[in-house]
Amino acid sequence: MLLVLPVCDRDVNLLVGLLPLLKRLGPYGNHRALLVFAQHMDDAVKKSIIASLKEMGFKAVHRATPMLNHWEEGWPAGPNGMFRATAELIFNELILQQPWYFFEPDNTPMKKGWLDVLERQWRMSEDRPFLGSIQPTLVAFGNGETMQTGAHMVGTGIYPPDLDRYCDPLNTQTDEPFDIRMGEAIVGNDRARDTRLIQHNWSSIKYRRGDDGVIRCERGEVRQSNVVGAPIVRDVNPEALVVHGCKDGSLCDLILSETDENGSPVKSIDLARKLMGVKHSEVEPSSADFFEP
Repeated sequence: MLLVLPVCDRDVNLLVGLLPLLKRLGPYGNHRALLVFAQHMDDAVKKSIIASLKEMGFKAVHRATPMLNHWEEGWPAGPNGMFRATAELIFNELILQQPWYFFEPDNTPMKKGWLDVLERQWRMSEDRPFLGSIQPTLVAFGNGETMQTGAHMVGTGIYPPDLDRYCDPLNTQTDEPFDIRMGEAIVGNDRARDTRLIQHNWSSIKYRRGDDGVIRCERGEVRQSNVVGAPIVRDVNPEALVVHGCKDGSLCDLILSETDENGSPVKSIDLARKLMGVKHSEVEPSSADFFEP
């Protein structure tokens, strides 16, 4: 698998805070990494991030600073541009034969070995070459009401190397986020698998573990847009290997506090998980039960 880490000035602090957790929750010897930097980022920061990735044991660490078009600024144009630039790099330069995970900095890995397991699950679902969290596509009206117009796979998911066979990822001249724009081609045509191993908690903050062992969070700021995501923030599923959407780094800090340098749980947290019937080491999907119906 190619782990793609897109980063800009807006979220570089999230990525820097995530690096120690990524290091703990390897191994990464079967994978490559691609850092996609936005223009005008500080060179010293970029070098530090590259050095940290190289210490994690990836087969290779690639980096690029692509030129974005003048309209690819702000939201959703900025993320659209980064996704478009990543797709072009993969098609034209890396020429992949493996899947790639567009891993935005507001993702948090939860368990050791997470990337190995997700690649194996992707290979279990090759009849549907997209793997991620499928969410309803909702349109908001001025009166506060919403209407579902379809479904989409959240953009920070796993893609096939031949993505352009299924849709056009290079068209960014649109007001829609790239994942919603591609929703019909990917989800509408039944090409994506919904997995419980990747949990989508859009724009969430203040993660903490309750006395009952459950990790909970609160809703953060939501961008104003006529297209909105599912309007809920969920308790963390104990099966989740990655949780997407934490905007304040609190989930990363929590998992760091609950694991030692080798990625193993500290005893008190391991006991809480046992009381919940969840073993920290059980991350291997044994059947299609890890797919959502």
